[in-house]
Amino acid sequence: MFKNLKEKLATQVNKTNQTLFSAIISNDSTSSSKESGIRTSSITSHDDNLDNNRSRLDSAASDISQTTTVNSHYVSPTRNFMPPSDIESEHGGDESDHETNNKMQKLLDVYKNKFNQLRNAYNETEREKDHIKNILQQQQDTSIKRQTELREKIKFERQAKEQLESLYKKEITLRDNRIEELTQQLTVQKDHVQVDQQEIQNLREKNTKLETLLTRCKEAIKAHQEKQAELVKEHDDLIQKLNEKQEFIESLMKNRHSEETSAVSLEVKDHFDSDISVLLHDKERLQQELESTHHSIRQLETDLELAKQQQQQYVKADFNDEIKHERDEFKQKYEDLLIKFDKTTIEFEQLINDKLNLETSKKEFQDLIQNYQEKFSKDKQQIEQLNNEISILKDNLLKENEQHVKSFETLKIEYENLTNELHQIKQAKDNIQSLLDETAQERTMYKDKYQSVQQHEPTDDDINETKTSLEKLQHDYNEALANCIQLRQTLDTLRQEHSKEIANLMNQQQTKFDSNLKQLHEEKDRLNSQIEEIENQHKKTIELLKTEFENTRKEQLSAVENELIATTKRSQDKMTDLSKQIDEGREEINHFQILLNEQKTKSNQYEEELKEKSSRIKQLENELEKLKSQSHLSQKQLADEYNLLKEQYQQTSESNKQKDEQLATLQENFHVATKELQDELNEKIVHIKSIEKQLEEKQDDISQLHTTIDELKSTIKEHEQLQQSIQTSQINDRQLLEERDKMIDTIKQDYQSQIEKLHKEHAEAIEELTSKFNKEKSIIDEKQKDIDNLHQKLISQNSEINEKNEQVSTYKIKLNEQENLIHTLQQQQNETYSQLEIKLNNTLSEKSNLENELDRIRIQMQTIETTLNENNIKLEEIEQQNKEFETERETYQNEIETLKNEIKSLININEENIRRIDEYENEKFNFEQDINEKDRQITERDEKIQEIELTLKQTQESATKLRKALQKTKESISNKGQTNSNDAEIQLQKLTQEYEQRLKEQDIEYNIKLKAMAKEMSNKIEENEYNYNQQLNDLIQKNNKTENDLIINSEKRASNAEQRAFVAEEQISKMQEQLKEKQLDYHRVIQDLQNQIQKLTKQIIQTTENSSQTSMDDIYLNHSHDSQHSFVFEPTEVDYLKQIVLAYMTGTDRLTMAKVICAVLRYTDNEKSLIIEHEKLRQSRWINSTR
Repeated sequence: MFKNLKEKLATQVNKTNQTLFSAIISNDSTSSSKESGIRTSSITSHDDNLDNNRSRLDSAASDISQTTTVNSHYVSPTRNFMPPSDIESEHGGDESDHETNNKMQKLLDVYKNKFNQLRNAYNETEREKDHIKNILQQQQDTSIKRQTELREKIKFERQAKEQLESLYKKEITLRDNRIEELTQQLTVQKDHVQVDQQEIQNLREKNTKLETLLTRCKEAIKAHQEKQAELVKEHDDLIQKLNEKQEFIESLMKNRHSEETSAVSLEVKDHFDSDISVLLHDKERLQQELESTHHSIRQLETDLELAKQQQQQYVKADFNDEIKHERDEFKQKYEDLLIKFDKTTIEFEQLINDKLNLETSKKEFQDLIQNYQEKFSKDKQQIEQLNNEISILKDNLLKENEQHVKSFETLKIEYENLTNELHQIKQAKDNIQSLLDETAQERTMYKDKYQSVQQHEPTDDDINETKTSLEKLQHDYNEALANCIQLRQTLDTLRQEHSKEIANLMNQQQTKFDSNLKQLHEEKDRLNSQIEEIENQHKKTIELLKTEFENTRKEQLSAVENELIATTKRSQDKMTDLSKQIDEGREEINHFQILLNEQKTKSNQYEEELKEKSSRIKQLENELEKLKSQSHLSQKQLADEYNLLKEQYQQTSESNKQKDEQLATLQENFHVATKELQDELNEKIVHIKSIEKQLEEKQDDISQLHTTIDELKSTIKEHEQLQQSIQTSQINDRQLLEERDKMIDTIKQDYQSQIEKLHKEHAEAIEELTSKFNKEKSIIDEKQKDIDNLHQKLISQNSEINEKNEQVSTYKIKLNEQENLIHTLQQQQNETYSQLEIKLNNTLSEKSNLENELDRIRIQMQTIETTLNENNIKLEEIEQQNKEFETERETYQNEIETLKNEIKSLININEENIRRIDEYENEKFNFEQDINEKDRQITERDEKIQEIELTLKQTQESATKLRKALQKTKESISNKGQTNSNDAEIQLQKLTQEYEQRLKEQDIEYNIKLKAMAKEMSNKIEENEYNYNQQLNDLIQKNNKTENDLIINSEKRASNAEQRAFVAEEQISKMQEQLKEKQLDYHRVIQDLQNQIQKLTKQIIQTTENSSQTSMDDIYLNHSHDSQHSFVFEPTEVDYLKQIVLAYMTGTDRLTMAKVICAVLRYTDNEKSLIIEHEKLRQSRWINSTR
C-alpha cells in the first residue's frame, strides 16, 4: 500500500514540474520576479473585461489557503529540473526544494483559478451572444408574422366595411317600408274608429229599448204578485169557513136522536139524493171547464216560449248577418285600398326616379333641404299630434267597450231575473190549479154533508159564498189571458221597430262609409306629398348622422375595447377570489360543525360518565355488601377470581393493543388520503392556472386584433383619400377591383372561419372550465364527506378505546381493592381480641366522625349539584347560541347562493355580449354585401360611359366622312369649271361652317353629358360614403351605450357581492373568536368538575372503606363476643342499618338516617324536629333541581 502511495506522489510531482515548465516559459521575466500578491494585482489590473469577477479572485486566496493545508504532508522527491540562474538569484541558493515546490504550487493554483475565471467569462459572453442572436431571430419572425397578420386584417376590414354599407342600406329600406306601414295603419285605425262610433250609437239605442221592455215586464209582474196575494187571502178565508162548518156539522151529528129513522128520514134522503145528483152534474161541468182553461193556458205558454225563441233567433240571425255583411264590405274595401296604394307607390317610385334625374344643381338642392327640414319638423309635430289623438281615441274606445260590456252584463242579469219571474208566475198558476182541485174536493165534502146542512138556513149563504169565490177566480183567469194577449202585441210592435232601426242603421253606415272613402282619398294624396318631403329630409339627416357616426365610432371603439379587456380581467379575478372565499367559508363551516359535534359528544360523554360513576358507586356498594356476605367463603374462590380477573385484564390489554394498531393503520390511511387529496387539489390548481394562462393568451390575441383593427381604420382613411385619385383612372381600377374582390372573398372566408373558431374555442373553453369546476367541486365535496366519515370513525374508536381504558382502570381498582381486602382479612384474623375490644370502644367515636363527614359530603354534593345545574343552564344557553349560529350560517349560505346566482347572471351577460358581437359581425357582412352591390352599380355606370364613348367615336367617324364628302364635292366643282366659282365657294363655305358648328355643338353636348354623369357618379359615391359613415357612427354609439350600461350594472353587482362577502367574513371571524372563547371557558369548567368529582369519589371510597371495616369488626365481635357484650347489634339490626345507610348514600331515603342519628345521639325533640324539617327541605330542593 505504501509503495503505491510513494509511486503516486512521484507521478504527481513530475506532472506539477511539467506544468511549471510550461508556465515559466510562457510568462515574461517580470512575472517570475514579483510576489504572488503583486502578480494577482497586476493580472486583475490588466484584465479590463473581468471587473465583475473580483469576487472570484478573492475566493482564489481562500483556495490557496486550502491547498496549503492539503499539501502540508508532501515529501520532497528527486530534483529533475534546475531553474535558470536568474531564478536562483531571486530565490536564493540555499533554499530547499520543498519550499520552492510549495511556492510554485501556490503560483500554479493561482494561475489555474485565473484561467478558469477567464474561461468561464468567455463562455458566458458566448452564451449571451447566442441568446441575443436567438432573440433577434425571434423578433424578426414575430415582425414578419405581424406584417402578414396586419395585411390580412386590412383585407378583412375592407370586407367588413363593405358588409356594413350593405347592412345600412337594407336598414334604410326597412325603415322606409315601416313608415309606409305605419301610415297605412293610421288610415285603417281612423276607419275603425268611425265604424266603432256607429256601432256604439246603435247599441245605445238598443239599450234604451230593452230598458223600456224591462220596465213593462216589471210592472206586469208586480200586478200578478198583487193578484196572487189576494187569491191567497181568499183561500185562507175559505179554509177557515170550512173548518167552522165542519165543527157545526159534527155538533149536529152528535145531537141527532137515534129514534128519528121514520118517514121523515126517508123524505130527507130522497131530497138529499136529488140535491147530490144536481151537485155532481155541476161538478162535472166545472171540471170540464177547468180542463179546457188549463189546456188553453198551456197552449198560451207554449206560444209564448216559441215566440221568444223565434225572436231570439231572428235577432241573432239578423245580428250575425249584419256583422258578416259588414266584414265582407270592410275586406273588399281594404283590398281595394291596398290595390290603390300599390298603384300609388309605383307611381311614387316613378316620380322619385324622375326627380333624381332632374336634380342637377346644388344651390336648388340646398334651398330645398332647408324648406324640407322645416316641413319635416312640422310633419313630426303633426304625426305626434295624430299619435296622441289616436292614443286618446283608443283609450276612449276601451272605456266605451268596457261600459258596453258592463251594460250587456246588466242586461243579461235583468233577462235572468225576468226568466225567474216567469217561472214564479208559472208556479203561481200551478198553485191556483192545486187550489181549484182542493175546492173540487171540498165540494164533494159538501155533498156528503148536505143532509145535515139542509136543515139549517145558513148553508145557502155558504154555497153562495163559494160560488162568488169561483166567479172571482174565473175573472182573474180572464185578466191573465188579457195580459198575455197584450204582451204578444208588444212583442210584435218591438219586432217592427227593430227592423226599422236596422234599415236606418244600414243607410247611415253606407253614407258614412262613402264619406270616409272620400276623406281617405284626400288624406292619401296629402300623405303622399308628406312622404316625399319626409324622404328627402330623411336622406339629408342620414348623411349628417353618418359623418357624426364615423367621428364618434373611432374614438369610442378604442375606449370600449380597453374597458372590456379591463372588465374581463377584473371579473375573472373577482370570480377566483369569490371561489376561494366560498371554499374557505365552507371549510370553516365544516370545521365549526366538527367542533360543535365534538363538544356535543364530549358533553354527552361527560353526562354518561357521571351516570356511570354514580351507577358504579352503587355497584361498588352492592359489591361491598356481597363481599361482606361472601367473606366467610374460602380463599380458593378469591384466588380463582383473582386469576380470572388477571386473564380478563390480559385479554383487554391485548384487545387494546389490537385496537391501537387498528387506530395507527386508520391514521396512516387518513394521512395517505389527505395527501392524495392535497396532490389532486394541487394538480387541479395547476390545471386551472394553465387554463387561466390560456385565457390570458387569448385575451392578448384579442387585444392584438383590436390594435390591428385600429391600424386598419387608419389604412381605411388613407384608402378613402386615394379613391378620389382612383376615379380619374377608372379602367385600371376595374382590374384592381376584380382582383380585390377575389382577395376579399378569400379573406372574408378566412376571417369568418377564424372568428368562428375563436368563438367556438372561447365557448368550449368556458364550458370546459365550468364543467371541470363543477366536477372538481363535486369531487372535493365527496372527499370532504369521506374525511368527515373517517374523522367520525376515529372519534368513535377513540371513545371506545377510552371506555375500554376506563374499564381496565376500574378492573385494576377492583383488583387492588380485593387484594387490600384479602390483606386486611388476614391481618384481622391474626390480630388479637384485645385490639378488637379497643376498636369497639372507638367505633362510636368513629361513627360520629363518619356522620360528620357524611354531612360534609352532603353539603359538598349539594354544592356540586348546584354547580351542575348552573353548568346545565350554561350548556342550554350554549346550545341556543349554537342554534343561533346555525341560523346565521344558513343565512350566510343563502347569501353565498345569491352570490352564485349573481355570478351566473354575469356569465349570462357575457354570453349576451358574445351574441351581440355575432350580430355586429352579421351587420358587417350585410354592409359588405351592400358595398359589393355598389361596386356592381359602378361597373354598370362604367359600361354606360363606354357606350357613350362609342357613340362619340361613331359621331366623330361620321363627321370625318362628311368632311371627306365635302372635299370630294369641292374637287368635282373645281374640275367642272370655274364659271360660277364665286357662288359655289360661298355655298361651300356656308355648308362647311354649318357642319363645323354642328360638330362643335355635338362635342360640347357630349362633353357636358359626360361631365354631368361624372358629377352624378361622384356625388352619389360621396352620398353613399356619407350615409355609410353616419350609420356606422350610430351603431357604434348604440353599442357603446349598451356596453357601458352592462359594465356599470356588472360592476355594481360585483361591488355589492364583495361588500356582502366582506361583511359575512367579518361576522364569521367574530363568531369564531366567540366560539373559541366559549370553548376555553367550557373546557375549564369541565376540568374543574372532573377534579371535584375525582375528589368526591376518593372521599366516598375512603368513607366506604372505613364503614366496611367498622361493619366487619362488628360482625366479628358479634360472632366472638355474643355473651360478653350486650350492646352489640344483632344480625337483623345490622342488616337494617345497612339498608338505611344504602338508602342514605343513594339518596332515596335520608329521613330514616337522620332519625337513627338523632336516636343514637339522643337529641332533644326540638332538635329532632329541626333536623327532620331540614332534611325534607333538602329532598324537595333536590327533586326540583332534578326536574
